[in-house]
Amino acid sequence: MTLLLIYNLKVAVLLTVFYTFYKLLVSRETYCRLNRMVLMSSILLSFVLPWCTLTFHRTEVLSPEDYAVMTSVDHHDMMVDDVLQHQTLFSCQEVDNDLFMMVYLIGLFLCLARTMISVARVRNLIGKGQLVERIGGCQVVVISENVMPFSWMRTIVLSKADYHVRNEVLLAHEKCHARALHSIDNLLIDMIAALQWFNPVIWFMRQEMRIVHEFEADAMVISQGFNIYQYLNLLILRAADNAGYSIVNGISTESTLSKRVTMMLRNKSSRLSRAKLVYVVLIIGVSLATTAKTVVDYRKIPLPASDREEEMGSVVEVPTMAPATTTMTSKTEDFNRNVAYRRGMQVISIGKKALQMEGAVDGDDKVFNVVEHNPQFPGGSDALMKYMADHIRYPKVAHENGVQGRVIVKFVVNKDGSLSDIRVVRPNVSQVNGRETVTVVAYKDNMTEEQKVDADRTNAAWQAMVEEAEKLIREMPNWIPGRQNGQTVSCYFTIPITFRLQ
Repeated sequence: MTLLLIYNLKVAVLLTVFYTFYKLLVSRETYCRLNRMVLMSSILLSFVLPWCTLTFHRTEVLSPEDYAVMTSVDHHDMMVDDVLQHQTLFSCQEVDNDLFMMVYLIGLFLCLARTMISVARVRNLIGKGQLVERIGGCQVVVISENVMPFSWMRTIVLSKADYHVRNEVLLAHEKCHARALHSIDNLLIDMIAALQWFNPVIWFMRQEMRIVHEFEADAMVISQGFNIYQYLNLLILRAADNAGYSIVNGISTESTLSKRVTMMLRNKSSRLSRAKLVYVVLIIGVSLATTAKTVVDYRKIPLPASDREEEMGSVVEVPTMAPATTTMTSKTEDFNRNVAYRRGMQVISIGKKALQMEGAVDGDDKVFNVVEHNPQFPGGSDALMKYMADHIRYPKVAHENGVQGRVIVKFVVNKDGSLSDIRVVRPNVSQVNGRETVTVVAYKDNMTEEQKVDADRTNAAWQAMVEEAEKLIREMPNWIPGRQNGQTVSCYFTIPITFRLQ
């Protein structure tokens, strides 16, 4: 229900924007056929654009240790705002979604039923009439009932009195409706309007389409050489009639008469005025831009061929209490190995390349970075999404201070599926009330009071987000372990969690 509501709201916004620009810019122009196409296109685009998303790809070149982390991140990204939407879908207790769905479906059914009943009545009326002639590819059906002349598809319906009078202007008008297949527009827009029955704008657009149909038929009649004043006199005489069927095009109604007279007497629009229609392209562009997303493709820095074999070798043992940057000389090799802690990970630098200290060995149990079959949450990605939706919470301190940021959690999925070695593998770059700030751990001498306040807020929020992310992983059930060469093995897995305020 939540997804349906969001989709309908997007459609309603687009319909409103399209209709507003149409009324302001082109509704008074005399190119009626083009306006008809613009109106129908605007309605269809309003329902299609919410499904369209432009995806842009950006390539980032990473060092070997960053590449190992981010390739995992790229496949398992999880954002808290998306999780919360998912959570609402599964466990909304404050609002009865079933009630909203029932009301929406009732309205949809009533609108569709109204349209179908109108179509059935028209077809039944035509079936009872007598086919008397064909003119210009259209059939003329005469009925005994006293109704206003109207057209449905390629059929013109006249009463016996109207047919015996043989008013050529009236026949020409209805023939224009029939040949232009205005009935298809009416049927299609009524079906579409049922999907947005609660939105008044779609009914305004429906009425606007019928007016454009009359404008187009009027222009076609005048272009055939009929006297404009004779034609206007016919419209005035028949304005009080009503066919009684919402789906058909009649010759005249009181509500549209003044607009039609004004349009017929208006000077023809210039070709230059059609440039106003560029608004349609602009709305499409803005809609696509607001939903566009960027996908980052990570590429590993290539290593010299001579170094590749050594990069995949065993891990060099280093003291766990090594300082942030230490230089040690290997007794068995004639070059130095630089040991550092980079972004929270212990790293060995050999020449120009770096190896992550993640291939730890504990007895005979080696922890792999990459395996043939990755570990998996029971039930797959959808089950993981639902679990996180049900269990994650946006930290109160972060929400109150407008802090948002990203936590990348790395852990080991052991052979038995249990999780261990849960830790955060990247520093946080947060936003405090929309302003980017990097997490700090202590004040600096040159910091302003405002920077200190931001630092306090960010540190507190960051710590809360880290604790929430670690708690989420720590309380997960056992996973399905990874497999390498047909054997169950222990493997690292990375899940990024982005805390983002809407």
